[in-house]
Amino acid sequence: MFGLIAGAAMMLFDLGTYLSGPATFVGPVVYLVYLVLVGIAVAAAMRKKRQNGGFLSFQEGLKCCFTVFVMGLALHVFFIWLLTNVIDTNFKAKLPGVIAANAEEAFRRFGMPEDQIRQTLEAQKKEDPFSLGSLVKGLAYYYIVFFLISLLIAAVVKRKKA
Repeated sequence: MFGLIAGAAMMLFDLGTYLSGPATFVGPVVYLVYLVLVGIAVAAAMRKKRQNGGFLSFQEGLKCCFTVFVMGLALHVFFIWLLTNVIDTNFKAKLPGVIAANAEEAFRRFGMPEDQIRQTLEAQKKEDPFSLGSLVKGLAYYYIVFFLISLLIAAVVKRKKA
């Protein structure tokens, strides 16, 4: 249930950033949705612990949190794909310019040499970050990162029976 809630919350957040325009949709504000996701996973683990009389094994906590992450992220990625490839392809056409501008700004901020910035931006133009393949690859990376976060949450929330 918490996985579906997380997915719905992430899709609503995605919809809000979509309605705000391309700069918001691919801007730094989008990372706030991951705090919501972590909060929901923690809430799920705490509820499971409460249902078990105040006890939760590490394994149960890990399973609970990671399940929330898997479901929430899968729904999030599917919605992004659906939004950019089926619902509004014109919106998708506006995104590469904004993404390139954001990347160029970040590269300059980190002091990357001009020729390297140019090469990297040219390579990015050849890729579609919203294709199904790119999104699934990104989902796999998300799963790795959020598995580690699940480990951390499970370690903090666990409580063994005496």
